[in-house]
Amino acid sequence: MSNAIITSVSVYTLNDSSSKVVALAAVTIADCLVLTGLRVVKGNKGMFVSMPQRKLSKPDKNGNEYADIFFPVTHEFREQLNNAILDEYDKKVDEEKNGRSFRRR
Repeated sequence: MSNAIITSVSVYTLNDSSSKVVALAAVTIADCLVLTGLRVVKGNKGMFVSMPQRKLSKPDKNGNEYADIFFPVTHEFREQLNNAILDEYDKKVDEEKNGRSFRRR
């Protein structure tokens, strides 16, 4: 069981149909830590949340060119984080479809 409390989630949808990244997200943990740079991605098996990454100077031993900057340590918290972000994404998309976006301009 995860003890971390997600106190807020912000999702910013993107309107680039050529990209698999459909939104960016920021999450506040326990009103103490803000995680930014999370991405909502449309994958072959559905939507998922991708952690912020940095480009490595050379591929690692597995051939990866990028590495996550931060990541959930437990499966439970990864699930909690993914669900919170994807729920907020769904809510934002629904608001935008129905013309109820409260985004400041």
